[in-house]
Amino acid sequence: MLLTKDRLGELGQNPEALESLYQEARRQGQDDAFRQALTQCLEATPGNVLLRAWACRLDLDVATDAELESQSTAGSRRHWATALTASLACGTLFVLFAR
Repeated sequence: MLLTKDRLGELGQNPEALESLYQEARRQGQDDAFRQALTQCLEATPGNVLLRAWACRLDLDVATDAELESQSTAGSRRHWATALTASLACGTLFVLFAR
């Protein structure tokens, strides 16, 4: 059985399938591969509650809700600053060329 981020991501909303995959990985001695794939999935989809629960179950270091919220807020502020700057530049150009 090959454990990959994609394989785990396919099952990211199915708790029974994830449990089966984990038990199979344990039987085959691939616990570390499961943990690594889970970490990669969480990096790609940090808001997936089921995968975050698995990370807690396996005692993996994951971002807390507060950390995820602060990352989201910082990104949002950056987008607003960019939009405001672009709007001001476009408005200035419009006024200059309208004369």
